[in-house]
Amino acid sequence: MASITIHEPLCAPVTAREESAAPIFPITQSIARSLNTGERPDLRSTLVSVLQSALSLLGAPFAEIALINPETRKPYIVSSAEPVHLTDNDRFALSMRYLPWIAEHVEPLRIDDVMAGGRPSYAPDPAVAPGWLRSVMGVPLLLGDRVVGALAVASHAVGAFQSDHLDVLGILSAMAAVSINASELHDNLQRRLRETEALASISQSLTRTLDLDEVLSLIVQAALNTITSANKAVIHLLSQHGDELIPKALADRYLRPPNRHRVPVGRGIAGLAVQERRTIYVPDTGADQRYIDMGTTLRSLMCAPLFIGDNVIGSISVDSEETDAFSTDDERMLTAFAHSAALAIQNARMYSDLAQAYREAEQNQQQILESGNTLTAVFDGVADDLYVVGQDYKLITVNRALAARRQLPTIQLVGNRCFEALYNRTAPCNGCTLQTTINGGTQSTWTGRIRRGAQTREFEMQLYPLRAPRSESARAMVFAHDITERRQMESALVQVEKLSAVGRLAAGIAHEINNPMTVVLSNAEMMQDGLPPDDPLREHVELILRAGSRASKIVRNLLEFSGRTQVEFSPTDLHQTIDDTVTLLAHQFKRSRAIIHCEYEATPAIVLGNRDQLQVVWINLLVNALDALSERAADRQIQIHTSNAGDHAMQITINDNGKGVPGDAIPHLFEPFFTTKAPGEGTGLGLYNCYNIIRQHGGDMRVASQINAGTTFTISLPTYP
Repeated sequence: MASITIHEPLCAPVTAREESAAPIFPITQSIARSLNTGERPDLRSTLVSVLQSALSLLGAPFAEIALINPETRKPYIVSSAEPVHLTDNDRFALSMRYLPWIAEHVEPLRIDDVMAGGRPSYAPDPAVAPGWLRSVMGVPLLLGDRVVGALAVASHAVGAFQSDHLDVLGILSAMAAVSINASELHDNLQRRLRETEALASISQSLTRTLDLDEVLSLIVQAALNTITSANKAVIHLLSQHGDELIPKALADRYLRPPNRHRVPVGRGIAGLAVQERRTIYVPDTGADQRYIDMGTTLRSLMCAPLFIGDNVIGSISVDSEETDAFSTDDERMLTAFAHSAALAIQNARMYSDLAQAYREAEQNQQQILESGNTLTAVFDGVADDLYVVGQDYKLITVNRALAARRQLPTIQLVGNRCFEALYNRTAPCNGCTLQTTINGGTQSTWTGRIRRGAQTREFEMQLYPLRAPRSESARAMVFAHDITERRQMESALVQVEKLSAVGRLAAGIAHEINNPMTVVLSNAEMMQDGLPPDDPLREHVELILRAGSRASKIVRNLLEFSGRTQVEFSPTDLHQTIDDTVTLLAHQFKRSRAIIHCEYEATPAIVLGNRDQLQVVWINLLVNALDALSERAADRQIQIHTSNAGDHAMQITINDNGKGVPGDAIPHLFEPFFTTKAPGEGTGLGLYNCYNIIRQHGGDMRVASQINAGTTFTISLPTYP
């Protein structure tokens, strides 16, 4: 039976480091827990844990963390741990000299004896009690290239800290930085969610009335409530000739009298925003010659045009008496809000026109004949479903868009009950408010899901009463707006923000892990070189190298996923990259008993690309093909074929006869973190990275698959030159 000899000089440092790292585990668990649950990290608790770990690991009597105020760029103390009492001299030196110096110079600081001078100098005030402080060590807190604060420890002993203590302090500062980053990302995501909810709430409020003046008043007040840094919000609408902007509504926090000046299109900030069809932000009106001074005290101004399609109808502006009062988030919110406001104004105008037309039609038969063409044009000009229905649910008239969607002439729809003719139901729709609208004489809105063919669509139904002199003639106009895409966009917005936050967090964590992992692999290789071939410890060292290499690969995937890597492109022989990849994987093909066929017909096969990235694509696709072939007992085939695909383009197909991919999984194959493999066998980033690489090369990537018949990936790339 073989015996294993334990080399204590090699194992002792490992054991000591494992024991010394024990205080760090609760910190990493706290950070991981907040990332898994999506809850906001308890930043102060984490920072206190970091300080306590610093005291424990370094044997320091005192530790302190300072963060930088993003507005003033000045450091401020957020947490400290001091089992000992400091004099005023000591506290001033730490808080006002050493910590600010570390944050400003962005480099570690170690002073063995502050009384002997050093960076920065320390001169105690003789009028204050004698100083306790003798040695100091600190490191900056970094998020990528951004300094967010500093961490320092202090001692009464001379030379209390060694150079390797800086490594420990660096690890603790990295954990504090990750926690700060997670807290910031959580706060940003919550802010975006609140903004989305605010827009939804505003849109819902605007559907409660179609009176134009009331709609305009609601819009400016909502803008003032949404963009809290604004002092005033104004809506201008285009004049009848379209050459001037006329102020129509104002909301002012200080209730000042409104400014009635008209603004020519093309002049002033509002006029330029309408002319250029874009949001314009002026952080300092005194330094911008485009601004027309009308005797106000405003110092910053932001204006967004109101338009639907290609038609500009006005502008909405917010201003402040402070310079540079608005952020990019405010600018984005104003632009999005302007779109919703323009739709509300257009609906109010449309309803006003239609209601006026109906009133005139009831009063004078001659006017009905004269305005018939105008009414029909307005009615049929609406792109959404619009129809008039009686109290008995029978359709009185429908617009052209509705009839076209049903692929029926208008005459076949009129006279039928709406729920039968339009929605294939035998009873009124669930939630329908027609009777409430007609009997109560008030507008109503309801939302419902309606099945059209093979699809289920979500509609927002707005009902407006059209009361006639005789009760039996009571009717309502129904505006059915398909909001399916809007709901999908709202959901997509939340998912994009989450994915963006995950990407930024993944990049931050990957950068923090990459450097320590390089040290681990380098030391493991040196240990391997220093051990005899028959040494039992070589197996353990090789295990460290394999695990470290796998971790480094995960780090690279995370960096590629977050888009933090820089890639250089040059003319590259595509066939050569495929041949090199096949050679690299030759052992795996042999071990898997798979036969690969390469057929190159594309000429030329030169692309402007990155050789390493293209090989990443071929490796991922071929390894996936080998995995798909693993369930076949024999005849395991992989085919690679290239061909010309028109002018300056070539096509690459990689086909296997493996188990195939389920049909419901194909639309998600290129999404991040999606995998069809068993838990623990795939990260879900491989095909996502492949797709992004091909897109970066100006190409496209598609997939087709059949269960038990195989999978084919088709890639198109532009040739060079």
